[in-house]
Amino acid sequence: MPCGSVREVVGLASAQSSDPRVARPRSGDQLVFASGDNVGTVITLADVPLEALVTAHPMDLKMRLVRDGSRLNQILVLGCAPLS
Repeated sequence: MPCGSVREVVGLASAQSSDPRVARPRSGDQLVFASGDNVGTVITLADVPLEALVTAHPMDLKMRLVRDGSRLNQILVLGCAPLS
């Protein structure tokens, strides 16, 4: 493989890693629905039934950017009963 090709691949890899949709979840991100009719809608406690799993992605509220560019950002939310 010519050196020019290696540089292009390295450049492509670094360009992909700078994509904010691939960035890891950050403090202050909200969870939004990852699938279904409410994709991109912020998840509230009322949206998660007891003992149900909901697939979510983190979203930067300031930029309105959903971090869905990596499967590693997919989060499972489990509905649990409050302690009495």
